Amino acid sequence: MNPLRRHPGRRLRARVPCRQMFSTPSTIAFYRSRTLDHHLTTPMTATGLMNQPCPWLPEIDRPWPARELSGPGRAGRAADVCRVALCCAQWKWLAGQPGQALLMLNRVFALGCPRDPGLSGCAWLPYRAVGWILRQPGLCGFIGNPRRHFQHLATRMPPGSDADVRIWRAWACWALACQAGHPEWVADVEQLRREHISEPGLDEVAAGLTRYGVRGEADLWGQCLDAADSA
Repeated sequence: MNPLRRHPGRRLRARVPCRQMFSTPSTIAFYRSRTLDHHLTTPMTATGLMNQPCPWLPEIDRPWPARELSGPGRAGRAADVCRVALCCAQWKWLAGQPGQALLMLNRVFALGCPRDPGLSGCAWLPYRAVGWILRQPGLCGFIGNPRRHFQHLATRMPPGSDADVRIWRAWACWALACQAGHPEWVADVEQLRREHISEPGLDEVAAGLTRYGVRGEADLWGQCLDAADSA
């Protein structure tokens, strides 16, 4: 049985065409302007890269190793951390490390609900990038089992002020992994049985994002689910 069978009752949102949902002014403004600085204005042209760029991550023109996330002045600057993590994710993806790219995107989701004017709205949340990476045919590079990864992330979250929103974001990404259509991505059924965990339904995830996330986050995630359904 599909664990993501929609519960009877309200839908998350009306289905809209992929091209329309991925062309909203707020998303274009964020990814084409706010995240791009002098490092990101030219597409990467280096040879030897294994994947084509993810369209929902910033264009880069140089390597972005993960150590850049710990550079001077990063602490406390959520918009800067977000920008660097997205660039690192693009680099990992291009280099044929999709699993590492997802870990970089986890860093963005872990920012919680920052009070940073550079991260207003919900366009900075990389649900579209996660969904796009998970749905790529002929995936190049090691990705592991994203469904199991996000299950563990959601159920083993350390306590903290943003733990609730981080838990529901992990379940939201878990749902995207379940809908990606890879039969080898199976749940950790032993953990579910041993710890008496019930996988949430889509309405539960939407409710969690609505309660704990930023404004519009549940709708953004719902659009990504609809994109997976229509792919």
